Amino acid sequence: MTKERCYTYRINFVDGYYYYGKRKLKGEQPLYDGYYGTPMTNKEKWNTTMYWKEVIQEYDNWEECSKSEIVLIRPVLNEELCLNENCGGWASLEIMRENGRHWGKTQPLEVKKANGIKARDEKLGMFSLTPEERKELSREIGIRQLEEGKGIHKQTIEDKKKLGEYCRDNKIGFHSLTPEERSDFGKKIFEEGKGIFSYPIEERKKWHKKAIEASIEIRKQKWMCTVTGFVSNPYGLSKYQNNRGIDKKNRTRIS
Repeated sequence: MTKERCYTYRINFVDGYYYYGKRKLKGEQPLYDGYYGTPMTNKEKWNTTMYWKEVIQEYDNWEECSKSEIVLIRPVLNEELCLNENCGGWASLEIMRENGRHWGKTQPLEVKKANGIKARDEKLGMFSLTPEERKELSREIGIRQLEEGKGIHKQTIEDKKKLGEYCRDNKIGFHSLTPEERSDFGKKIFEEGKGIFSYPIEERKKWHKKAIEASIEIRKQKWMCTVTGFVSNPYGLSKYQNNRGIDKKNRTRIS
């Protein structure tokens, strides 16, 4: 194995922020080689806040050093005081969200579909998992989001309706199928025990009960049309405004 002297380090800022990195050794003393990181973001921090460099460990192999850097960064990647934005192919949540917002605006639907097909054919991302692994992962994430009120469970009725209308208008997902294909698809997943039918009937009943309870709570809300002053629950007001061609943005919640 070829020796290649290198080291991992940490930049400590006086206000508590920190940054991890790795570096090939240029001189005898890594602490005084004049290198203090090349961050992709938060670069102004190095010019506005006092800091000091801490050498964590020296290595004789770059690959081993790189693995150690990942071990240092990955557990704290999304912590508030950590200034690292990526780690061994992993990106922080904020960077992923920003990338999602950017590509969501700039990529045509055809490009997104082509990327999805490529990922499927080349076994990339979620497609690198077996169907069983994807199913279990989806189940765990879905239950956690339901319990924590995150993801789609954080969306309002209006948000979900807008998403449904977008998918319908652009023939996305379920809406890309003909009525006959949808019927056949429903029968297939029922017979094969997939999707929601892969869960015990007792568990599905619990979800159904929660959905009904949530719907009842929503129906208790009172909203007013800011154009006509008509008051109703969200469902009734939507029907009222749709029938009169009033934009559903013209409403406000009053209780």
